[in-house]
Amino acid sequence: MNMIGYNVSAADTFSSGAGYMNITTYWHVAKPTLHPLQTVMLITDQNGGKHIVNVDIPSLAWCPTSTWKPGLVIRLTSRIFSLSSFHIPNGLAHISIALLPVTHPFSTIVGEQIWLPLHIVQAPATIVPTQGDNALQLATIKIVP
Repeated sequence: MNMIGYNVSAADTFSSGAGYMNITTYWHVAKPTLHPLQTVMLITDQNGGKHIVNVDIPSLAWCPTSTWKPGLVIRLTSRIFSLSSFHIPNGLAHISIALLPVTHPFSTIVGEQIWLPLHIVQAPATIVPTQGDNALQLATIKIVP
């Protein structure tokens, strides 16, 4: 599958205590996936620490990736979430996504070795793979209290 678009609804200067965001991605199905996949949304803080901030995409519960038909364009939107319960230091932070098989228990999704490899074919210069793992950086924000 190919990600053909996205939207990160977060302020450039984001309040960790009062701000909310969600992420929408658009996928073109090139060929069927044999196993259902899930999307992991993470923030890499200015110290390089990775924080899984959301895995809640309601439409994947009733329309798993293994049912997607070639040729379709699918929109996935996360539930709205905040960063108030995470201990992310103030400063620059990068919002990224990763894909992994649903078969992995939640306790193991932080392990980048299970994230599926991503390949950029064509994308704006702001979209970059994160160094050392299989995530795709979508946006940079400044976290404030």
